[in-house]
Amino acid sequence: FGPVNVAIQNLNTLPQREGQQDVIITTETAGVFSWSGSLQLNPLRSVGHAQVLGSHMPLVSAYMRDATGFEIARGDADFGFDYTLDTAPDGNLTARVDNANLTLRDLLVRTSGAQTATGQENDRDVLVLPELEVRGGALRWPERSVAVDGVDVNDAALSLHRDSAG
Repeated sequence: FGPVNVAIQNLNTLPQREGQQDVIITTETAGVFSWSGSLQLNPLRSVGHAQVLGSHMPLVSAYMRDATGFEIARGDADFGFDYTLDTAPDGNLTARVDNANLTLRDLLVRTSGAQTATGQENDRDVLVLPELEVRGGALRWPERSVAVDGVDVNDAALSLHRDSAG
């Protein structure tokens, strides 16, 4: 995962001094990770917006393939949210996430390295998801509260199979 170049300007660790930051990372598959917001280190406080756009599935799949036996053969994901991270008067962290929206498009999940009892390859489609949309997500910590305004799934196909070996 690289090369990665980071430049930090006007970072201040003095109490009650926050700075505005913008970070944009583009992956080799043209996906974009972005964050913009304020950051204060003493006490910790950050308010901003984070976003993941485009095709990250090959990168995600490379990390999960060996551990799960599944690969994400294709798909795009857009995910964004507003947040507030703050230090409460007692020193504990509080977090709020609002306007969390997720859209998955053209997702195909397949088995990876699956074999039959005779040792033949048996990779197959497990999940075909033309579109999934989650709208209006919210999270509160330490309240441990999560809510969403709506979920839409269009034309999904799930194919589960268990062979004699389990």
